[in-house]
Amino acid sequence: GIVASGLTQYRAYSTDE
Repeated sequence: GIVASGLTQYRAYSTDE
């Protein structure tokens, strides 16, 4: 999955939480 960090979105670890 993706996690929003400020204005940057990055893919999460192997899991899609």
